[in-house]
Amino acid sequence: MVVNDDIYAGLSQVFWADAVFIRDFCKYDQLDSDALKNTALILHEAYQSYDIALRALIMLDGRHGLNLVDKYRELLIHSGVFD
Repeated sequence: MVVNDDIYAGLSQVFWADAVFIRDFCKYDQLDSDALKNTALILHEAYQSYDIALRALIMLDGRHGLNLVDKYRELLIHSGVFD
């Protein structure tokens, strides 16, 4: 939208916005393992929020002695996320 020949001109209302509510990632220790898995999957696939998805996987690794964090990093590297 162009106002007064300026695409960055302020309007009195928000025209568009992207916002997503996520659980407080500082409290992921309060979620059960299934909720952590689902959270990581949704954040990765739907929102490309790789950093917060990784936090959920860190918690899962700590609980279950898994190696999801290293596997996830490899996935991100090989999928070109860091290009």
